[in-house]
Amino acid sequence: MKTYKITPQGLDEIKRQMLKKGLPILVVAAIVGISISALNANNSDSDVNVLPFVIPILALFLGFSIYRTVKKQAEIFQSYELTIDEFAISRAQMNLPTAEIPTVKIDSIKRVSTGSLIVSGNGFQILVPKQLQDFAEIESKLASFNPITEFSNSRFKKLIPILPFAFIALMLVTTIIENAIISLILGTLLLAGLGYSAISVLRNKNVDARAKRAMWFVPIVMLAIVMNIVLKFFDGV
Repeated sequence: MKTYKITPQGLDEIKRQMLKKGLPILVVAAIVGISISALNANNSDSDVNVLPFVIPILALFLGFSIYRTVKKQAEIFQSYELTIDEFAISRAQMNLPTAEIPTVKIDSIKRVSTGSLIVSGNGFQILVPKQLQDFAEIESKLASFNPITEFSNSRFKKLIPILPFAFIALMLVTTIIENAIISLILGTLLLAGLGYSAISVLRNKNVDARAKRAMWFVPIVMLAIVMNIVLKFFDGV
């Protein structure tokens, strides 16, 4: 039996990947938020411009959020432990239930585009990051249990990275558009997407408890979207 952990260099690489993926989404969300505030200010009768106050506060909030999120995720990955013996493969990680797959119950081992592996079986999916120590040794051991195949992304799954930007764009259009019917159609698509995403996260065994708790804010966002659409219909009466 041998236990593998992520190397310090691998942890730095994971941090860079998180920033690369998360920073653009936060920046776009901030731009959308500022745009909505600016449009609302232009439509308001008030002479007070709140943007000079909002922008610095928003920048500080985003900076703190990025720092805290990356630090927390780094702690989670640092706690990652993969144990392999002739009978089972198990993964222990902070905020996640321990996942164990007996070697005789491994259904598949797939290599994703990043070079990491996903081991499926026994109702679990175990992510094996390429940043683990002695990764070549891990590959050799896993290949002795089940052939390693390349993961083939469907067209839909290839679109997953752009979905956050699509949600943000829909949020912007739904908020600023004056036509109630179009707002209803786009808002319905947005609500369906948000609901599906939240349910998927809550059901995923590989998502930590903190991320799942954050999903309970989604109903608040959905309620705000519904109220925005309803108000547009009342304005048209």
